[in-house]
Amino acid sequence: MLEVNNEYMTDHIEIINEFNKYFVGVGPAIIQTLEEENANREAPFGEIHNLSSLFLTVVDEYEIKKALSEVKAGTGAGYDGIKKSEVLTILSYAKSNLTNHINSVHLGIKNYKCSQCDYRAATRGRLETHTESTHLGLRNYKCSQCDYRAATKRKLKIHTESVHLGLKNHKCSHCDYASYHKSNFLKHINSVHLNTKSFQCNYCDYQGAAKFLLAKHVKNVHHKRLQM
Repeated sequence: MLEVNNEYMTDHIEIINEFNKYFVGVGPAIIQTLEEENANREAPFGEIHNLSSLFLTVVDEYEIKKALSEVKAGTGAGYDGIKKSEVLTILSYAKSNLTNHINSVHLGIKNYKCSQCDYRAATRGRLETHTESTHLGLRNYKCSQCDYRAATKRKLKIHTESVHLGLKNHKCSHCDYASYHKSNFLKHINSVHLNTKSFQCNYCDYQGAAKFLLAKHVKNVHHKRLQM
């Protein structure tokens, strides 16, 4: 599991509390949610969530910190002449992001439904991204190092870090295996070290630890019979 730096976590909570002074109701909601989830898990507080799924991005938090400083100063003269109205706009934008996060991740609210499939999104922007990438096949983000094209900035970032930078942040504590993708890492743990066999063959009692192993089994054992 991707661990969250404890110093960052403390800073994050302080920012949310400060943020709540200007937008009452948002701060306590996420703090309460964090405390409730923490009480139900054995993992240390800093390991509960990864940065991509729970918290505002570092950029967002930087903007909030900067904006709060401006509001307290009563001017905008400390940060490139940003006006108070612009600061409040930044705070409003940050509040919207945080509210969307709470609604989608913690409350499971997804009000935007795709007209072409069963996909539902928490925001209009995510629905538009889904439509463009899935149904229109748009790939507007091109890799600067190869011919790969992505539908979103996030997918391009994942491609760059995993393929070109070779990052593998998820390291197995039982062997030398490491993976960029958490899903692959968990599959490794379940299949290799826990010997979990979740893929049941429809034609016999065979159970595979991975989908590709089940497919291999069906091809080798049942393929000829299925063609008859």
